[in-house]
Amino acid sequence: MQRVRNHIANSRRLRKLRHFLISVRIRNRQVSLFRIIVVFLDKIRAADVFERAYGVAFNLTLSVFPAIIFFFALLAYLPVVDDVQTMAFMRDVLPLSVYQLIDNTIRDILSRPRGGLLSFGVIFALLLATSGMISLMNAFNRIHLTIEKRSFLKARGIATFLTLILAVVLVMAIALLVVGQLFMNWVYHQNSLLEAHQFYLIIFLRFVIMFLFFLMAISSIYYLGPSIEQRWSFFSPGSFLAASFCLAASFLFSAYISNFQLYNKVYGSIGALIALMVWIYMISVILLLGYTVNASIDVALDRIRCKTNQPSVMKVERVELGQPAH
Repeated sequence: MQRVRNHIANSRRLRKLRHFLISVRIRNRQVSLFRIIVVFLDKIRAADVFERAYGVAFNLTLSVFPAIIFFFALLAYLPVVDDVQTMAFMRDVLPLSVYQLIDNTIRDILSRPRGGLLSFGVIFALLLATSGMISLMNAFNRIHLTIEKRSFLKARGIATFLTLILAVVLVMAIALLVVGQLFMNWVYHQNSLLEAHQFYLIIFLRFVIMFLFFLMAISSIYYLGPSIEQRWSFFSPGSFLAASFCLAASFLFSAYISNFQLYNKVYGSIGALIALMVWIYMISVILLLGYTVNASIDVALDRIRCKTNQPSVMKVERVELGQPAH
């Protein structure tokens, strides 16, 4: 870090950038953007954000497959769902190699209801996904230099609730971005169905709705997840940034799936699984970085209050490299 600071001090352009960031002030001009960035970078290093994201993503990825089993086992109990239509829809949506890989398994699950399979799917999926959320909540506490103060049952209950919210959003993300993209491609080739402005309006509305889904879910996770007294509003700067980047990551995932046939010859059906794992990891990293933004604003503001002898809203965290605790 000291080497980086020396490089900034000796670089003319970086000095100008530093002065600009210092001049940009937020929260009623109480703290500079430069101070927030310094705290942000330090917290990323101290909390091992990227390493912790691996653990979160691993648990969430493991929960995908039991969740799929649960979903199709549940469909078998719904009389309004036609097996033939379900398989036809999947054949149209999924890449051919992926569809051929899961065709027999899904047909077998849909052919007859299985109560045990349904119970196993939901319990196993919730257990693994909740473990992923617990990992995320522990990472939040690590970023804020605090410990879990809630009881085991309360923490698990909050984790389960947040997991269900995140699961709904991820399913909606796949539906709106992957299936929606395939639908828009089909509409695009049917020139007589929509005017050009209507076509682009639908695309815009699709992303707006997806952004709102992400914003609500991420704001809930940031608000309820950490074991601290909340100091920011429900909709925070970190949640807006995280929602925006989650949308961008989902768009990249959608683009890959939509053009999957181009890569099918190289990777085969495993390519879609690789893309899914990378997407979940990207979502995990973005969630941790967005929360770090909120925590960095908190710490930077608290240091300003300490210097001006104003009442502190939180216990001061000594995170700046090379600064002794006072």
